[in-house]
Amino acid sequence: MITIEELFVAGKITRTHGVAGEWVCMGTTDVLDVCPYVVLCMDGLFVPFFITSRRYQSNTSWLLQVEGIDSEQKAKELVEEGEKQAETAKKEALLSAKEEIMRQKNEMEQEIKERRAEVSRTETRIS
Repeated sequence: MITIEELFVAGKITRTHGVAGEWVCMGTTDVLDVCPYVVLCMDGLFVPFFITSRRYQSNTSWLLQVEGIDSEQKAKELVEEGEKQAETAKKEALLSAKEEIMRQKNEMEQEIKERRAEVSRTETRIS
């Protein structure tokens, strides 16, 4: 099983290209020149797709053909599913970040309240 620790982002599949099921992959690394596969996250699992052909489209994009994807429709379905999962993951991360901010805010407010009470006790003791 592939784990997140074994992976790094080499690019992003942005759309399909043509009727043969090619993907346009944007990236700034040369890894796609030599890597035999790309990995997509599908339903929480990392799935490798072996590259059958690759060619440069521009300085920062490649056209990739992978095993098992031989039509525009299949390629488009995977791109759309990936976009949905990425949007869901983005929303979950944002919600998690907001919850963490609220937790930290509450902790800070509690600490301020405690410090003010301590200052008040000290002032009372000094007077």
